[in-house]
Amino acid sequence: MAKLKFVIHPLFIIFGIYFALLGKVYSFLIFTLSAVIHELGHSLAAESRGYHLKRLVLMPYGAVIYGDTTDMPYKDEAIIALTGPMVSLFIALLLVSLWWLIPEAYPYTEICVLANLTIATVNLLPAYPLDGGRILYAMLSCYVKRKTALKICKGMGVAVAVILVLLFIYSIIIKTVNVSLLFFGLFVLFGNIFVSKENRYERILSYFRLGDLSRGKKVNKIAVNDRVTVKQLQGLLRYGELLEVYVYNDEGRKILTLYPEDVIKILSDSNLYSSVTAVWKKLR
Repeated sequence: MAKLKFVIHPLFIIFGIYFALLGKVYSFLIFTLSAVIHELGHSLAAESRGYHLKRLVLMPYGAVIYGDTTDMPYKDEAIIALTGPMVSLFIALLLVSLWWLIPEAYPYTEICVLANLTIATVNLLPAYPLDGGRILYAMLSCYVKRKTALKICKGMGVAVAVILVLLFIYSIIIKTVNVSLLFFGLFVLFGNIFVSKENRYERILSYFRLGDLSRGKKVNKIAVNDRVTVKQLQGLLRYGELLEVYVYNDEGRKILTLYPEDVIKILSDSNLYSSVTAVWKKLR
């Protein structure tokens, strides 16, 4: 996995202070850990599809990961966005099933289940920059222009943020103040205003290059069949390492050897779903 830079947003610090004043530091830490695991689920899904995530910014009710790409298929974008909530739901269900086997674990894991269920359900809301908004963004991009899809999703995000702030004001009026609504609303609002990049992912190719070899780089050797695609080849890469590929046909005969510089040329091809052998023939 590529190096991932962690950044703490000021709003996250304020949220932490708020929980500390309420004497809920443990709950805050559990929510924070659950949010990080949620985002790492996105990261692993991206890595498996030939992309990596560059920067993780911790914010209330989640974390936002930044990066950039120009050619991610909308299907991949939707799958990566969906992976985070699925990881959170899996953790919650795993802990709930543990209650049946070890009932004594309930008092210690209840907050973990609540945290992961909350993060999963909240992120599935169709509001940008939440995961549900990202999924909607990818789906709309199949039918309308990318910029138009982004405007629609950001508009929905701002609308959700306004509704949450109004609910916070209403909670004050009825004297059951819910500050969490305010923080969540600000999180969604800030995400729409300050997230300037359309995507959060970067082609692995951006860090997979020969570069400075004065200190040496590890070369991994991998065997694949002649039907492997450029996208699948990207999924075999490891950060900071080079790749030498042996391509075999169905009869088990080696038909092609790709050295690191050859792999780099192939990965420069924009069509991720072309076969490696087809791309290599075209490049030659």
